[in-house]
Formats: sequence, structure tokens, C-alpha cells
Amino acid sequence: MPCLLIALILLSIPQDKEADVNATNLVVFYQSSGKVYNPKVYLDGRVLAQSDNGRFFSIRLPAGTYWIAVESGLEQPPPLKVEVEADAVYVSIKPNSIWTEMPGFSIELPSKDEAAEKIKKLRALDKKWIRDQRVVLELPPELSAATPTKK
Repeated sequence: MPCLLIALILLSIPQDKEADVNATNLVVFYQSSGKVYNPKVYLDGRVLAQSDNGRFFSIRLPAGTYWIAVESGLEQPPPLKVEVEADAVYVSIKPNSIWTEMPGFSIELPSKDEAAEKIKKLRALDKKWIRDQRVVLELPPELSAATPTKK
């Protein structure tokens, strides 16, 4: 009887959907050649990390639709809808030029090749900037083999 009770308790505990074997990586990177603002990066309204210039981080997510947003002292772009499927998704955050109509940041979804080219020049985000325990400071396997990370 005690074993059955333990099994029922374990089955009633909600499983962490990020542990899903079908999860994939969402890799976020930020690079600025000008003034650095260190925007906070949000996923579905929950802060993941405070970004730092020349750094990246990632998070494992099950397939689905998510919203990425950034916040800083500047005007904010609208959240970006991201479809996560089997392949890793790359999110580039960069400040807009001071000459654009909308000061602040832009959020883009570069291709894997474009992202790999930029990420190989970056380092992992410092742990002090992490705000969500799901954030990891590793590249997805498809990039880590071809892109050595700087320490």
C-alpha cells in the first residue's frame, strides 16, 4: 500500500515541461557596437536574464509558441512571436541606430548560419545576470561542436 501511495503522489506532481526530451534550444544573444544598455529579456512575460553586450544564453523549451520581449530605459519594441520546433531557434537583440524612427532595440530571428557566425565571437552570459533558473550558459550541441566558446 505505501508503494501505491508514493506512485500516486509522484503521478500527481506536475512535470516540468522544460525537461521534455523533445525540447529544443532557444539561444539569445546581444551585441552592440555603441552604448550598452543591458536590456532584460522576457519569455512569455517572465524575465529570463539581463542581457550583457557580447554575451549569449539559452533555454530548453518544448515545441510551441512563445513571446520574446526586451525592456530597458529606452522605448521597447513589440514582443516577437517565436515558434519553437525541432531545430534550435536563435534570437538576436541589438540596439537600433540613434537615427532610426524608433530608438530602443530590435529583436530578430537570424538563420542558424548567421547566428553561428555572430555567436562564435561571443561569450556566455555572466551568471550574475540570470533571473530564471531554466537559463543555461551553453550552446546547443549543433553549435558547440563547430563553435568553441570563449571563457
